[in-house]
Amino acid sequence: MVLVTDEDTNKVLGGGRIHKANRKNRLPIEEAVGYMDENIYKMVDDFTDVGTGEVAGVWNSFEVAGLGIGSIHLSTACMAYAKFVGITTLFGLAAPATYRNVLRGGFQVVTSLGNNGKFYYPKDDMTATVMFNHDVVNLPLAQDPQRTFVFEMREQAIYKQEALSKQGDTVNLTFHIPKT
Repeated sequence: MVLVTDEDTNKVLGGGRIHKANRKNRLPIEEAVGYMDENIYKMVDDFTDVGTGEVAGVWNSFEVAGLGIGSIHLSTACMAYAKFVGITTLFGLAAPATYRNVLRGGFQVVTSLGNNGKFYYPKDDMTATVMFNHDVVNLPLAQDPQRTFVFEMREQAIYKQEALSKQGDTVNLTFHIPKT
């Protein structure tokens, strides 16, 4: 679990989780799209031995929604942490609003699933795209600044960064990424 809190008030502002595939419990992406395309099960199984998982359940509170800083930094922290729990590849299910940020993190569309990676999810009038990052350790397809942020987060016990919101406000971010 990754939790976003306000340092002054300890109020929870967002969160997400990383699931590691283990052949006992299905990844959320398998539950989400498996009944529409069973090939997701084989794909997850093929990568389980090298350490695959999924970034899932990324959310922001109303206080930070729309600022343009929430999901991108939360997902970046998840990618930084993934290495420390033995995950080398990651799946993700991107909504249209987060699709570009997922691409920036080095993920690619899994065109062999669904309709070129797209599924009607979580309901019939919405879509989501199955994404996959083949190398979460080295991030060769990730774009800067996210790629640099991941490597810096992995090196520093406490990583601090300033982010500019869509409204032009400076937001101070502090990341605590445990190394074990």
